[in-house]
Amino acid sequence: MTRAEKIKRLKKQCDELWSKAVRTRDGACILCGKREGLAAHHWIHSRARSLAHRHDVRNGVTLCFACHIYKVHTDATAATMEELTKAALGRQIVTPNELVEIENDYSIAKFTVEDYERIKEYLQGYLERLDPNFYAVGGTD
Repeated sequence: MTRAEKIKRLKKQCDELWSKAVRTRDGACILCGKREGLAAHHWIHSRARSLAHRHDVRNGVTLCFACHIYKVHTDATAATMEELTKAALGRQIVTPNELVEIENDYSIAKFTVEDYERIKEYLQGYLERLDPNFYAVGGTD
């Protein structure tokens, strides 16, 4: 397997772990409280704006399908984004200082195989702390 193929595989594994970690941490949509049809959403920086924070769990919140598509992506208002920020700060997903730090970081990181392996290991550990049965019920290897 080439390095590029390894990176692609590891990035996909990290994406899946990040999503599961965010959804496990929150347990429900942080805007409406629904527990079905949940998705992890990059709320401070999208993947396109800062790859450095693509797998940072502080940059993720859980939204139900309706809130994710209609409130955030289709008809995002300043009030909705303020509500999202208030909910994330209230749940201590991110501190005010971390929020400012991440908001102001537009770095475009180029990750190596070793970087992705460290990210994967961190996310697996994070998930294990949230859900001790993570590996017992089919966690990502």
